[in-house]
Amino acid sequence: MFPSLLAALALTAPVPKPQPIDLSWKFTKGDVFNVTHVEDCVVSARLADGTVVKGVHVTTVAYKVEVMETGPKETVLEVTFVEGNCRSGDDPKKLKLDERAKLPDLVVKVTLDATRVIIALDGAEEADKQLPYAEDVLLKIDTRSRLNSLLRAVPGKSLADGAAWQADFKDTPAEDTTIARAVRGKVGETAGGLAKLTSEVDVAETGGLDARLVMNFGCKKATQTVQFDVKAGRVRTVEESRTLTGKVHGMVGPGPINAQITRIETTKITVTDEKPKAKK
Repeated sequence: MFPSLLAALALTAPVPKPQPIDLSWKFTKGDVFNVTHVEDCVVSARLADGTVVKGVHVTTVAYKVEVMETGPKETVLEVTFVEGNCRSGDDPKKLKLDERAKLPDLVVKVTLDATRVIIALDGAEEADKQLPYAEDVLLKIDTRSRLNSLLRAVPGKSLADGAAWQADFKDTPAEDTTIARAVRGKVGETAGGLAKLTSEVDVAETGGLDARLVMNFGCKKATQTVQFDVKAGRVRTVEESRTLTGKVHGMVGPGPINAQITRIETTKITVTDEKPKAKK
């Protein structure tokens, strides 16, 4: 009877609750890490006359981040860009290098508040001019949006395995263009010191180029996976896949344009302690 009693007690014992995990960035003065950010975009445009135009664009930007100052209210980072190029073409297997950023002395000072929100950028205007596709309203990613893709990838608070989280953001990667992102995520299992976060992301992109070009794009339930180094307090990888559909109409150059556009995009961000190697 005694073993049966023990078995009954085991069945009725409370199951331990998962312990919260700190899923927020940690910055220590002097810390240095390196980031490679790759954007892959396949654009398909159906014009008013039925003509379909397709193109593939792969943009790679790499930068070094050094923590210059930390405090209870603000953190200052120095971001040094070391690579910026874009390959494009009709055939994904035969892309040509068609743009390379002029990177010497391309440094941006980034100030974050206590919640890791960017409150100041010094040097970003020059970086936005030099990094790939600075003038392309469909492909442009400004410095603020690029950094936010990394900084906003985690909830910024403690959550247990299996817990849900959500966040809403807006960015302005080009003049008169707004991208709104609604993130609905879940904390997965932690293994090997890495917490896995999976999310669905709704994206709404509106705006254009002044009054000459108007565009509206949308995407429901893009998928995002993040690997977060709990001990270091640092994102290790971000991967996102999304398909945006919408319309573009207005004036491009001397003539009008009216097109239905589909953009199949993937984002991959990798954070390492090794210096990214610039491609020759």
